[in-house]
Amino acid sequence: MKKIVLRYGIISGSIIAGFMLISMLFLWNKTDYQASEIIGYASMVIAFSLIPLGINKLRKNEYGGKISFKDSFITGLLISLICSIFYVGAWMLITSLKPEVSTEIMNSYIENIKTQDLSQAELDKKVEEASEFAEQYNNNPMIKMMWTFVEILPLGILISLISAIIFIFIKTPNHNDTTIQGA
Repeated sequence: MKKIVLRYGIISGSIIAGFMLISMLFLWNKTDYQASEIIGYASMVIAFSLIPLGINKLRKNEYGGKISFKDSFITGLLISLICSIFYVGAWMLITSLKPEVSTEIMNSYIENIKTQDLSQAELDKKVEEASEFAEQYNNNPMIKMMWTFVEILPLGILISLISAIIFIFIKTPNHNDTTIQGA
């Protein structure tokens, strides 16, 4: 199990970290992060598509074609965790190489808030909350890492859960079964 989890976790983590680093290179001097955000979420889905592949490999190689919900869910969670660690590491690298990226993203978010149809009091409150969050996020690496985990891990948990449910019902056909169906 460890070997499969590590292999699929490292591959999925490399996929997502690679996508992040490449997208940031292309958008290095731009302040519109919308394309990068789309690429980021697409890369999460692509990277987490290795969860069911890892579970299936484990099911076939170590469980003889039938895997429990618990074992498949734990496998998916561990692959998700490894992938998420790569994601957080890539983000921490990006923000250390270009520290202003976090501020630029937050400024973009604040500008987006200002376009909403809100009263001045509501607008001021939301801008103040966003500014306070940005200050904590930019000045405390632990908070930055925690929020970065929160950004990706729920999707990994969801895909692990869906995969575990699906694999409850999948059985490897028994080729030694000689009974005739429908007779």
